[in-house]
Amino acid sequence: MCIYSRTNHPSGFYVYAYIRLDGTPYYVGKGKAGRAWNHCKNDTIHPPKNTKSIIILKTDLTEFGALAFERWYIKWFGRIDNGTGILRNRTDGGDGAAGIIQSQAQIRQRVTTTLLRHGGKWPSGMAGKTHSAESNEKRRKSMIGKNTGTHSSEHIEAAAAPKRGMRYKKQYLLTCPHCNKTGGSSNMKRYHMDNCAKMINTE
Repeated sequence: MCIYSRTNHPSGFYVYAYIRLDGTPYYVGKGKAGRAWNHCKNDTIHPPKNTKSIIILKTDLTEFGALAFERWYIKWFGRIDNGTGILRNRTDGGDGAAGIIQSQAQIRQRVTTTLLRHGGKWPSGMAGKTHSAESNEKRRKSMIGKNTGTHSSEHIEAAAAPKRGMRYKKQYLLTCPHCNKTGGSSNMKRYHMDNCAKMINTE
């Protein structure tokens, strides 16, 4: 009986397997926390609906150890796509997509889908496009005279001077006739004047 579930995860990294109705594994993976029960929707292989068919093979592993065991189990059971066994895994295990094999039909489908998405043209960013010498020269000339590094203190001062004091340029000194305090007109109108008059009238 498996003691692990969607709400009771193994500790550390672990290696898990998804089991067919006939008792044979169809996928082996490594994970942490709820990974075995919660593959993302973009994954091509999903957990079995019956959670009893999710088997935890190894627990309390480091990530390096989990990757090693994942590779070992995949090699032991073999992969369907390369004719070595029964697993639906598309790689030999471990990080990345090392060892993935795509059929010619899958490659053609990816190319067709990409072309349809971009109006029948291959995206320039995916085609390894290089700029011509003429294009590079135009870009070089357009950058002449532009300072792309740190600005000098003179430049910073010249840019800041027109803006300095803009927030308060309409301010003027004002004296409250009730408390005789003097300050900027905005604060005096806000905190004195009528407020001071009300305070005097309530005393």
